[in-house]
Amino acid sequence: SKESLYNSIKTYQLALGGTNGMLNFYVDLQDTSCISFLYTPAEKKKFFETPIKVPVLTLDKWAELQNVSHIDFLYLDMQGAEGDMLKASPTLLKTVKVIELEFYTYPVYEGIMFRDEIKTFLEDAGFKTLYLE
Repeated sequence: SKESLYNSIKTYQLALGGTNGMLNFYVDLQDTSCISFLYTPAEKKKFFETPIKVPVLTLDKWAELQNVSHIDFLYLDMQGAEGDMLKASPTLLKTVKVIELEFYTYPVYEGIMFRDEIKTFLEDAGFKTLYLE
């Protein structure tokens, strides 16, 4: 049944990122794009002007708190925070078998790692690129 499938899903009221603590989180107050993010948008838009504070953990810290020792498949759609989160979690990153992630080739958000930087970082960590668009 569907309900038994959903029983195995856990949710956490926090953001993953490159640090542990409280950070600004920008929410689309017009709900037009269905996105929220930790980084300041490069293009200032009125509906992103007032961020909220949210708890942020590195993946390593989250895994420690949840007693997670490894990850087989890691999917990241973090609106530009992917690179910093990966760099801040070297312990768990060593256990990941496959990563699927989005990346940017232009500054959508301030201070993000771009595609080539993330690709080089992951290759240096032992990953191979299977598909790059």
